[in-house]
Amino acid sequence: MDIRNIKNINRKNIVLLIILVIALLVLFGGALKNLVIGPSNEQIIKVLEEKGPKLKVETPAAGAKINTEFTVTGKAKVPGQYIRAILRDAQGNILQRQTTRMKERHIDWTGFKIPFTYTGKYRGKAELEVYWLYYRDVSRRDIAKIPVNLE
Repeated sequence: MDIRNIKNINRKNIVLLIILVIALLVLFGGALKNLVIGPSNEQIIKVLEEKGPKLKVETPAAGAKINTEFTVTGKAKVPGQYIRAILRDAQGNILQRQTTRMKERHIDWTGFKIPFTYTGKYRGKAELEVYWLYYRDVSRRDIAKIPVNLE
């Protein structure tokens, strides 16, 4: 076999590969853009302004006994927004507050974790208040109030 023929075959394969890549980009360009670049600001605003709750707290459950170290977990559909959890005593006084930020480019339901390490002296009935902050007016949205027992 002549080496010049191998070079010609390789050139033909490279040209075919380039054509295939261009064709795939044309066909699936929008989906590829969302994978690589992420959703546009318009898509994010649309998700944030949709009706219905965008925050679901999974743990702790209502009435749960919690220690000084616990984690608030759940799912949210609030790309780039802050989720805040506040631990309050029975009188409503703030014992501790923690905040996490959701990833910018996730417009679907995404899990979150907010770890707490409470070092205060209060023990007894308490309440966890979990909500997300809307960036436009910094208002509290989808407020979940969860009664717990702090041991």
